[in-house]
Amino acid sequence: MQLLTEDNFDRADNADLGTNWDLVNSLTTWKILSNHAEPSNPVATDNIEVINTPKIPIDQFASANLTVVSTDTAGAGVGLVLRGITSATTLYRCVISHGATTNTRISRYNAGAGTVLVTTNIASWTDGDRFLFTIQTTGANARLALYRNGVEVASVIDTSPLLTGAPGLVLSTNVTSAQADNFQAGSMESSAYITTRFPGNRAVLRRA
Repeated sequence: MQLLTEDNFDRADNADLGTNWDLVNSLTTWKILSNHAEPSNPVATDNIEVINTPKIPIDQFASANLTVVSTDTAGAGVGLVLRGITSATTLYRCVISHGATTNTRISRYNAGAGTVLVTTNIASWTDGDRFLFTIQTTGANARLALYRNGVEVASVIDTSPLLTGAPGLVLSTNVTSAQADNFQAGSMESSAYITTRFPGNRAVLRRA
């Protein structure tokens, strides 16, 4: 794994995450509040944004500390995005809640049409736990995996994989509130590039 960009959201409150983030398909944005990211409207619409700088290879990961007020078991919650594009709701997403059963699911969305790939239950996870969502090409397929605090909790092989897009954040409505912090994203591939970080959490790449 190669870390290529990160955002700790430690900046002034703002209705927008900043220029390194793009809204997906006219859904609802995330915002900066008290040095973390929060969905702007967690009770009415899905809130999804993906990073635009730097460009991440398609075998990629996203990671963040996640918090949510929700006991839903039908797909509402907070989570991470992989291979998301901005022109349509086409992406992979993992969504978690504090539901007693089936509180975690990984789904593929293609132009807004959702397919649940796997569901599971993470018992007694704690707000602020670290989640890592990964995707790797395996021949004509793709393997997706979700980790909580470094331990794999779900995985699935997608035989109809999406082939492009960027990592990001998702809020699947309807929940009371949610937040994400210390976002990181990068490549699952070995790389001949190194990451340079700049103020404002902007990252650029140069050859080693």
